[in-house]
Amino acid sequence: MERLLKNGQTLIEILIAVAIVVLVLVAVVSRVVEAVSSANFARNQALATRFAQEGIEWARSQRDLLGWSGLAVYISGNQTYCVPNLSLSIKNITAGSCSPTGMIPGTIFLREVAFVYSAPGGGAMPFANVTATVSWQDRVGWHRSTQATRLSSWNSQL
Repeated sequence: MERLLKNGQTLIEILIAVAIVVLVLVAVVSRVVEAVSSANFARNQALATRFAQEGIEWARSQRDLLGWSGLAVYISGNQTYCVPNLSLSIKNITAGSCSPTGMIPGTIFLREVAFVYSAPGGGAMPFANVTATVSWQDRVGWHRSTQATRLSSWNSQL
C-alpha cells in the first residue's frame, strides 16, 4: 500500500511539473509572437513614412517640371492621385483614390497624394497644401503614415 501511495504521488508531481512547463512555454511563445508583430509593424511604419516622403518629393518634382501654372491645371480642383510609381507624370495619372490594385510595386502599400489648391487673390501668391498618405493592411486592420507640405510658385519664371 505504501508503494502505491508513493507511485501516485510521483504521478501527481509529474502532472504538476508538466502543467508548469506548459504554462511557461505558452507565456514565452506569446511574448515572442508579440515581439515579432511589433517589429513587423515598426518596419512597415518606417517604410510607409519613407514612401509618403517620396510622394511629397514627387509632388515637388511635378511642380518643378511643369511649372506652377502647368501644375495648377491638374490640382485646381483639389485632386487626389494614386501614385504607385514615382516615374509617372501627373499628366498620365487619372485623379482619384487608390484601388486595391494600385499598390506600390512589390509591396503591401498604397500611396495617395492629395492637393488642396488655394488662390487667395489680392496679390497673394497661390499655393497648394499637399498631403501624401501611405496605407497598408495587416491582421489588425488598416494603418497609415502621412506627410504634408505646402507648395507655391517659388520661382517667378515657372
